[in-house]
Amino acid sequence: MDQSVSALFAAHPITFVIAVLVLVALSAIIVCWFSEYLPHAMAVGWREETLGLAADHPDWGLAPPKPIERATFALSKRHKGTVSALALALVCLAVFVADTVSMAIAYSILLLATLAIASINIKHYLIPDSLVQGLLWGGLVYHTIRGDDLSQYVLGATIAYVALHLLLAIVYRLIGKQLFGHGDIKAFAMLGAWFGLSQLPFLIAICVTALFVVNIALLIAFKNQLLERASATGIYYLLAAVVGVSGILSF
Repeated sequence: MDQSVSALFAAHPITFVIAVLVLVALSAIIVCWFSEYLPHAMAVGWREETLGLAADHPDWGLAPPKPIERATFALSKRHKGTVSALALALVCLAVFVADTVSMAIAYSILLLATLAIASINIKHYLIPDSLVQGLLWGGLVYHTIRGDDLSQYVLGATIAYVALHLLLAIVYRLIGKQLFGHGDIKAFAMLGAWFGLSQLPFLIAICVTALFVVNIALLIAFKNQLLERASATGIYYLLAAVVGVSGILSF
């Protein structure tokens, strides 16, 4: 039987706190490792694909890509410190809001994986499919195990993907530019899979509003110069996940 978090804390307070702290330490290490490993693995994969194309089509005149140095993907101490502090806050949030141990574990996985996405996106402007798609299916499996109305979460993921995909296509046809990438579409679908159709519009509104406010602030601060940093959207999905997990939208 899935045990209550409050009952477990009441029965073993010291052990409970130590277990949470150990979980936080391991989580911070894993998130930082993923933040370095995944971009490097993706770059190596792209390099191998380019080498294969160059070998198969010598007439294309493709220049061999440079070797991929692992050190290029290392995180700074400041970045690692920020990730570790956020990991502590996110695990504590998951434990605080969860009714049961399984819910606390599921929320921790969601928040920490989304933190890894945000960490990678801020440094490399990438949204790894392996993390986003894993979270999307993980959300559907979680709600299936809980016995929730799965249609709400399947529709949430599907409508988020289809609607934003259509929006991207329409905007591109109108102005010839992409406002966001396909990784962003998958990230919204992931949020729909975890929080359902009823909360999806509010989570999208939170992401869009935060993106708009931050970009306007950056434009003002840097005298209307467009910044590459403004294209990093991962932090907004983390914000939406925190809002969804915290239950602020449960009304």
